[in-house]
Amino acid sequence: MFNLKNITLAAVASLFVTFYASANAPVTAEVAGAPKADLAKLLSKFDTDKNGSLSKAEVAASNNKTLMNNFNSIDFNKDGELSKRELESF
Repeated sequence: MFNLKNITLAAVASLFVTFYASANAPVTAEVAGAPKADLAKLLSKFDTDKNGSLSKAEVAASNNKTLMNNFNSIDFNKDGELSKRELESF
C-alpha cells in the first residue's frame, strides 16, 4: 500500500510547497518594507506633539492600518508610544 519511498516523497513535496508559498507571500505591510528614511518621515509627519514618538491617537490619525493593527507588538517597552527605534525594529 504505502512504502517508505512514497511517504518520503509526499513529505518532501509538502515541505517544498510550504516553503515556496511562504517565500512568495505578498508583503502587504507598508511599514515593514519601508526604508528607514520613510519611517523617519512618518514619525515627523504624525508626531503632532513633537515628543519623538507616536501615541495610539497619532497612529490612528495616520490611517496606517499596519501600525494600528500591530501597535502593541511594535511597542516593545509597553509605554504606549512608538519610538523611532521601535519603528525601525518593526
